[in-house]
Amino acid sequence: MVDLKLNADYVFYSEIYQGHRFTLILSNDALSQSVNPATLNSNAVATLNNMTVSQMGHTFDVQVEQMSEERVQISVVNMLGQNEVYSSYLQFQNGSNIFTLPADLQGVHLLVIRIGDSVITKKVVL
Repeated sequence: MVDLKLNADYVFYSEIYQGHRFTLILSNDALSQSVNPATLNSNAVATLNNMTVSQMGHTFDVQVEQMSEERVQISVVNMLGQNEVYSSYLQFQNGSNIFTLPADLQGVHLLVIRIGDSVITKKVVL
């Protein structure tokens, strides 16, 4: 993992390759504790602590195996993690939890799901 804030120069060379070579993680101080390579994977499905998030347009399906009684905060922030453009609180149940973001949200954003001390982030294109 290379922190580009600490190392201003980074060079990457590779042979021609079909697939994912690396993951780019964009964060700032507000989200830096929550964004780490363990919360992302190459299939564009984010997973953390028995929770899986998959996207179907503006609709998201969050699969939860074990759920606490805490409310879940869903927020959408810009790619720098600075400006929140949408926020909502939901109560998740064990199993599938489906929610839809407003249709007027367009572009590339970060979906941030907070459950207690656990945070999962997913890059979304709306």
